[in-house]
Amino acid sequence: MNSRIYTSIFKLKNITALEDIEQWRSEHCDDPVRHSKRHQEEFKRLPDGERNYRYSWNNIGEVESLPFSYGGKEINFVEASARIEYAKRKIFDSDHHYLPKKERTNLENIDIIFFEMNQKFFILIEESREKQIDRVLRLIGKANYEEVENLSSDFFNWLVYLYSENEETIKLIATRAFISTGGILREVKLNVDDSNNYNICFKMDDRCRTVISVNESVPYMTPNALEKGERLVLYMYTSLLPCLQKMFQAKKAGFKNKKKKFAKKIGLQVVKEIMDINNIHKDEIEPLDIN
Repeated sequence: MNSRIYTSIFKLKNITALEDIEQWRSEHCDDPVRHSKRHQEEFKRLPDGERNYRYSWNNIGEVESLPFSYGGKEINFVEASARIEYAKRKIFDSDHHYLPKKERTNLENIDIIFFEMNQKFFILIEESREKQIDRVLRLIGKANYEEVENLSSDFFNWLVYLYSENEETIKLIATRAFISTGGILREVKLNVDDSNNYNICFKMDDRCRTVISVNESVPYMTPNALEKGERLVLYMYTSLLPCLQKMFQAKKAGFKNKKKKFAKKIGLQVVKEIMDINNIHKDEIEPLDIN
């Protein structure tokens, strides 16, 4: 099990039930082997199976239900895995001829989770590299997915505000200084203790991509057949994030009135910490000469 799980989320289209995903099992996508004019004739002589790198489904599981619900509604999911072939750095031999496909091909299985929530369908790709994510999306098909709505900067500022007001430590001086000067926050790292489910440590950005620290997260609920990592990923997207978004929407109007006061407060905290760290006294601070 990986110590960190990188996850991206997208909306699914053109399905009415998770069972519809089963029809994709035999689908595949081919990516042509790189070739130039110099290798054009040799490329044409390659067998059909060696002219492409193939993206296909390694497996698509059965529809299952989570042991917890959100808003009293059952959450269903499907575990799957994509089989991705792609070129190694070296694809030619010393005479500049194509190596046998096995010798010039990398093969990876990428874990994927489909889930349904509030009659909407989503895909979670457990991968950090953009190229690999793009390959999985090509396998799914451009017509079958779309980007999720970005999270606002105010959402992240509000999360930092919650931490601050609950007297939790915000360790990064740079982050607080950034907020206090009106910077647009696009990601945040948090440790959230939901005593009914998990203590989860994660980083999240404005595209709803997360990095979950598996070793630093503790499940409180009774384990099911899922591995710890998959349980954390599903909890993150089907329970914690929707809950935080709902709370933010309820508090958003009031938070707008508190933003300036909050920015001033943490700005003063940053100034004081910098003075303490560098042993700066008040009488050493002089007006800046801007001429």
